[in-house]
Amino acid sequence: MPTLQLILEPRRGTERRKKLEVDATMLIGDCVARLVDELGYPATESWATPISYHLRVLPQRQPVPNARRFSEVGIASETHVVLEAEAESYATQPIAAATLRSAQRVHSWGNRRSFLITASVVTFCAVSGLGTGAVAALAQRNRNNRPQLAPASSPSSVHSTFVPRVAVAQLTFTGHQRTVRALDWSSNGQLLATGADDAQLLVWKTDGTVQQQLVHPSPVTALAWSPESERIVTGAANQVTFLSVRTGTILASQAQPHTATVTALAWTGHNQLQAVSGAMDRRAITWRTTDYTPQTIFTRHTTPIEGVSWAADGQVIASCSHGGVVRVWDAENGQETHALFQNGQEPLRALAFIPPGAALAVGSDDGVTRLWEDGLQCQVMGTDNRVPVCRDAPVRLRVASSPIRSVAWSPDGRYLASGNNNGLCTLWSVLQTPQPLFSFTVAPGQAIHGLSWSPAGDQLATAAGNVVTIWSLRP
Repeated sequence: MPTLQLILEPRRGTERRKKLEVDATMLIGDCVARLVDELGYPATESWATPISYHLRVLPQRQPVPNARRFSEVGIASETHVVLEAEAESYATQPIAAATLRSAQRVHSWGNRRSFLITASVVTFCAVSGLGTGAVAALAQRNRNNRPQLAPASSPSSVHSTFVPRVAVAQLTFTGHQRTVRALDWSSNGQLLATGADDAQLLVWKTDGTVQQQLVHPSPVTALAWSPESERIVTGAANQVTFLSVRTGTILASQAQPHTATVTALAWTGHNQLQAVSGAMDRRAITWRTTDYTPQTIFTRHTTPIEGVSWAADGQVIASCSHGGVVRVWDAENGQETHALFQNGQEPLRALAFIPPGAALAVGSDDGVTRLWEDGLQCQVMGTDNRVPVCRDAPVRLRVASSPIRSVAWSPDGRYLASGNNNGLCTLWSVLQTPQPLFSFTVAPGQAIHGLSWSPAGDQLATAAGNVVTIWSLRP
């Protein structure tokens, strides 16, 4: 039976390197799971967020895939590796409440992010008589012991645990002639889609090469990719259109359900069967993406809707309006799941559920980005002029007084980006006490109408004026 002698390097100079003997034919993830269990490392953070572990070959920056075998990735004996906990862990409970409450309770995050072997020589897996089946069963047991909120797509390309400290312009795209109103990055990371006042939808590669140019009858004010990166839904005037990216053909186009300009679109990442649109007519509509027909029309807003977002469970939608109100409702029946959120009277321009949990970020005209710790549940109920209102107080993030026009979470939910009317983009960390990491100017005096993270989480695309910029985020 082939074995490998790996050298586990410490992350700190005060620790000694260790030796690790493994079966070369085993799945890396199985061995990692066994190793984590033997050393007693925690399966979750203190707020029930699952921790995913990986081995990383030094000096490489990316970990080796847990789904591959040691022999398949070309690891040789005497290879130097490090065992790390990854930031791609996904919440299985509404995590943001505990995350954001850490403003009063600081967690030692850094100590959890790198766990090193303390034994001088560790022999395990098949070498110690424990077969692959036992290790796989152990890994499955650990997964089954974690409470599940709902299946959610986990971008496996998100491996880096670096903390971004600077944004460097990597590409400037100037394919549009007028202001870009909508921006989204495909889930496979290969393409971006942009819609603008020039009535064009452009689909282009990350090097700026345009793949599709689709002219609409009116300015394109909203768009969203399907999870499989093969379709796009757009909003132009009151028309919702579904398109094939590969062929550029129209799959369906509907102009009757909305009576005013479509302002927001989102395609659920939980499955590929539903999308939601919001419009100036105060309506939000869920769409079946099998036959491209309306499923539910939500009519509880009394002012124009500017933002819509799906929760990670693919069942709940949040929508925000000019009246400063956020409503959270069931996509299937249109019933509100709890009383409305309101924390001021200023128009709300953008909102987004955190990808792996329940936190809800909302951008407002007062320059504040509000974070509700749990957008799916209300802890404190009240009334305002006999209207049920949720009294849960949001965390308020602010660096300037200019209205917030766009918000976007990183794929792993560790960071939040917000863009304001004066061209300032701010990245926030919400791992412990919510705080700004840094701000940078995208375009002085121009509103940032679009923000979108790359699936790998190391790039951010911004739309200001007629220019889209891809920024490289670096530590």
